[in-house]
Amino acid sequence: RERSAKDVRARPLCTSVCFPPLLALAALGRLSHMAAIVVFLCCIALALALAHANDIASNIRIDPRTRSLVDAYGRVRIFHGLNVVIKKTPWVPRTDTFHKHDSLTAEEMDQLRDWGFNMVRLNLAWPGVEPYEQGKYNMTYLERERQVVDMLADRGIYTLLDAHQDLLSPNYCGHGMPQFYVDRIETEHFDHVPHFPIPVPIPGAEQNENANDTTDLTLPGHAFELAHTCKNVFFFMLYFSARVSKLFQALYDDKGGLLEGFEGVWREAAAAFKDVPSVLGFELINEPWYGDYISKPDLLMLPGRSERQNLVPFYRRLAKAIRERDPDHLLFFGKVPVNLVDGGFPKNPLHLPSDDPGSVYSIHPYCAPTDSPGAMPASVQRGFCKLTEEMHLKSAERDVHRMGDNVLPFITEFGAVGSSDEALMSLHPLLSSADHHMLSWAYWNYKNPWSEEGIYEGHNGTLQLNKVKCLSRTYPQAVAGQLLAFRYDPSTAAFDMVFVPNASISAPTIIFVNEAFHYPSGYTVDVTPSDGVTIEREDAHHVLIRVERAEGMSEQQRPVLRRPTPGPPSASEQAVREVIEEAAGSQQQQQQQQQKQQRQKQPRPGPSRPLSPSPSPSQPALPPLPLPTQPQADNKDSDQMDIERASDAEADGDGDSEEQSPLAKSEEDGREVRREEALAERDRRRDEYGRYMGWLASCIGG
Repeated sequence: RERSAKDVRARPLCTSVCFPPLLALAALGRLSHMAAIVVFLCCIALALALAHANDIASNIRIDPRTRSLVDAYGRVRIFHGLNVVIKKTPWVPRTDTFHKHDSLTAEEMDQLRDWGFNMVRLNLAWPGVEPYEQGKYNMTYLERERQVVDMLADRGIYTLLDAHQDLLSPNYCGHGMPQFYVDRIETEHFDHVPHFPIPVPIPGAEQNENANDTTDLTLPGHAFELAHTCKNVFFFMLYFSARVSKLFQALYDDKGGLLEGFEGVWREAAAAFKDVPSVLGFELINEPWYGDYISKPDLLMLPGRSERQNLVPFYRRLAKAIRERDPDHLLFFGKVPVNLVDGGFPKNPLHLPSDDPGSVYSIHPYCAPTDSPGAMPASVQRGFCKLTEEMHLKSAERDVHRMGDNVLPFITEFGAVGSSDEALMSLHPLLSSADHHMLSWAYWNYKNPWSEEGIYEGHNGTLQLNKVKCLSRTYPQAVAGQLLAFRYDPSTAAFDMVFVPNASISAPTIIFVNEAFHYPSGYTVDVTPSDGVTIEREDAHHVLIRVERAEGMSEQQRPVLRRPTPGPPSASEQAVREVIEEAAGSQQQQQQQQQKQQRQKQPRPGPSRPLSPSPSPSQPALPPLPLPTQPQADNKDSDQMDIERASDAEADGDGDSEEQSPLAKSEEDGREVRREEALAERDRRRDEYGRYMGWLASCIGG
């Protein structure tokens, strides 16, 4: 049997809790040696069972053959999680008592597990590790970080340690780099650099007539303050300021020993966590920037230039530093998050050996903000979200295909939405796309003191239960074989997947189920083919599937989980249903008559596409689950592909006319209508993207 972390944890539990009392009883003659052995073996079984519930298997690595994350048993792992990022001292969440802004107590961790979150992206703060002097490390901070990691592991939750930063410094409305490094760079290298946030315009600010372009911005009537900039300018636009861009370039170029110091921090962190199996990996830095695009405009203007010139050598130095202390954990890295085109990373970008556990490509498929100053109109926002998310995912797919089999994508941030129905509805397309591509993800954020982005409302700490329900989806947490596809329908809570079981894997397939949220009347699980299949319910949230197959068999299994089919209604329920159906039928006739009149007046209306399918009262058979395909070398325009698919569907006679438009039901002109809609959709996307680029250019001063 393969060793895992739970075996390691079970041994001290047995030896420390069970063994000494049993020896004492045996020595006193109260217990025979044989009875002691029997009880001790029972204790081992109990400890292993408790450890199995946590399901932490050391270490997660990449299987290049199946291009998936696997555990020590060889099972494919899928992760759903949250970001827990404390952006100020002490840089780590409090674990003793609940707080609406910065706690992560044992009770909260239990909730995360019950909601289906099996990973947390936890801030590993550079200022927390190295607060005051280069090379002097704060071991107290690392110990507190380790405490949080261990508490999460006890609940079967992995931790991704993320060197988080936003704008690098409090001097620039952000955090991420120790203050003594920033002071050193500003003193030694920023004599002629424009003051922050030039050249980013500030709403309500004006420049003094007697000042040059490197100093003294003032507000009408009173002195300019940094707090005004932080409050009134969307934070991501501040990356375009000269000082932030040049500070990033100083880090990449190791000016003032910045990169050398960062390497030392990662060495220390890697040494502290190298033997911790519940650490999913190390994310080298959150959301890197292009660098000094003002002095080198090609970093911004030429696709892939910033990755090749700045990020690849930067990441390779950090990866080398970590591998000096820890050869076993995954390394996470990413491109500039606003880059919607393909990155410039080469094959094996971190220069890792062939037997390395692998590297993971972090992607952040956000759409534009809706509640920040200067944000685009809401009408543009809705279409833009779908467009940017598609561009992010397609670009990431092409990037990892180019970088090699030992690199996988992972959505380490997304969301940051409020709790309105419209905001939560915007998450469904991305979550469905993640399922289709079998991607793991971590929602941003668990708690946010300033907004409704988190699971808890930032101002009063109220749990946003509707958001939790949206994110708490049925999904496979561990698959004992090759996972081919899976999907979940939030409108019906129906789930199915396709996998090829591996007879050599003894650990079970685990499917997370939130019965309280999505299956209040219970659920049914069917696996086809059913020969040799055992289905167990481990607890209220996990279904275990074991498949006994002979070696070499490659038959696909398809588990289907859904709500139970309701029984026949009572007489009173049937009477009420007949009245409702009669009223609905009358209303439907009126609507059909109105639609007929509208079609006569407007023979070719624009596209009409629902945001999501409406729940079906019955439980129809699920259609075949489409399997993801590899990205093609020929990168055809996605809009043109939509048009071609519409034409193909018309030629085959099986297009989904009802979703395309009301007139698609009409056989004589359905083909032309669908083609017109595809063209209109293409033009709409291009128009919205053009408006967005104009908005972006205006925000950074053209």
